[in-house]
Amino acid sequence: MLPFENISGDPEQEYFADGLTEDLVTALTHWRSFPVIARSSSFTFKGRSVNAPAAAAELGATYVVEGSVRKAGSRVRVTAQLIDGPTGHHVWAERYDRELEDIFDVQDDLVHRIAAIIAPEVSRAELHRTTLMRTKEMDAWDHHLRGEAAMARQTPGAARPRAPRRDARPAPGGARGLSVSPQSFRQKQLFERQIRDRLPQPTILEL
Repeated sequence: MLPFENISGDPEQEYFADGLTEDLVTALTHWRSFPVIARSSSFTFKGRSVNAPAAAAELGATYVVEGSVRKAGSRVRVTAQLIDGPTGHHVWAERYDRELEDIFDVQDDLVHRIAAIIAPEVSRAELHRTTLMRTKEMDAWDHHLRGEAAMARQTPGAARPRAPRRDARPAPGGARGLSVSPQSFRQKQLFERQIRDRLPQPTILEL
């Protein structure tokens, strides 16, 4: 999470933006389903003009949280965005307007609301990412089986294996079903286990 940007034009409001960032880092670490980049690393980007994909690549983060703070009189406007690091696409964004009657109450309320939304959104985005990766990997497994079958047919004296067959019914996640011979089932299980082991763990970087 990179530091929230103070765009109110008043340097004295930096403390509010920095405090919001620090409290959000702390709140997000309570969600143990994903790691969060440390505050000391996040604040190295303070005052720097950097886009989300570049920041994510530099710190090895999967998702980036960025935002801004704008104050006018007794009112404050805070915007927050969750961005997919590799693609730069927005996963979620929201704007919050508050009266600054008690600055700590306002800050606590905003931190609670933003953190409570970001965590489920990360889980939802990861599920979608995993579904896409699994579909691509199973397509690769299908091609692998077809290649093995083709090689076996060209080997003199080799028993002709049953060719992999696609099921006409759609499988969960949008992928088409795939049935294989019993001899290949153990290889399929090993292949799927290797796929799961290679799936990346989501990491959040706050901007």
